[in-house]
Amino acid sequence: MSDTADRAKPTHRRYTDGDAEHLEWAEHFVVSGESGKCPAYVHRAPPCQGSCPSGHDIRSWLTIVRGIDKPVGDLDWRQYAFERMTAANPFPSIMGRVCPAPCQDGCNRAEVEESVGINAVEQFVGDWGLQHNLAFAKPGPETGKNVAVIGGGHGCYAAAAHLSEAGHSVRLWRRDGEALAPVLEKGAITLTDWQGSRNIEIALATSDIADAMHGAELVVIPLPATSHDALSKVLAPHWEDGQVAFLPPGTFGSYIFAEAARGAGNMAGAAFAETGTLPYL
Repeated sequence: MSDTADRAKPTHRRYTDGDAEHLEWAEHFVVSGESGKCPAYVHRAPPCQGSCPSGHDIRSWLTIVRGIDKPVGDLDWRQYAFERMTAANPFPSIMGRVCPAPCQDGCNRAEVEESVGINAVEQFVGDWGLQHNLAFAKPGPETGKNVAVIGGGHGCYAAAAHLSEAGHSVRLWRRDGEALAPVLEKGAITLTDWQGSRNIEIALATSDIADAMHGAELVVIPLPATSHDALSKVLAPHWEDGQVAFLPPGTFGSYIFAEAARGAGNMAGAAFAETGTLPYL
């Protein structure tokens, strides 16, 4: 039975860059004839997963839907698939409808007939979860991970709430302190979803960028690319060694932020990464 994603980590990306690349068959495998090579299983990321910006473990939950990976005890297979699916995407019902499904472009079945209808399966499982009032696992103990979320848009608030519920210590920065007042007063973000409304405590909400950035291991910037040029100059003096910046979406924002830091004379060893879309829609 496949293992589930480790929810204590800041990311659920289940593969590394290049894992989905095809190997040279003649170099790694015996195409025909005799050989002294022993057969070996080569672990690679499936093309569907390698094409997904959020790194969905797609083959894993399709294996559940097909009835190969069976749940233990009386657990319904649809709940089992929902739990596996939401390890990387908290909104399967929505994403099954609005995602352009790059995973299907990478699907191996397209080489034979048609790609698997991955988004249709995702939508079905997500809808079933809503109809049966499925909820995410309750927050576990604090992970000790410090995460800065930069910005005041809907994606920023969603990221701050999601990461806080995962047990991380989140510092939410918004330039406009007055607009941040409701969060400052409650010390929490009010999240409304299929479970109703609830307050999710935030470790720190601030309009002081230095307070948000200092000591953060992960810096999440869920803002449109049009904001990157100006924001990169604001953050430039504050990058620290070992920090990882994540821009969803990026549109080459990684280069903009790295160049701004170097231009400000900040030579800290920070890493910059990006995806092509915002996970929270």
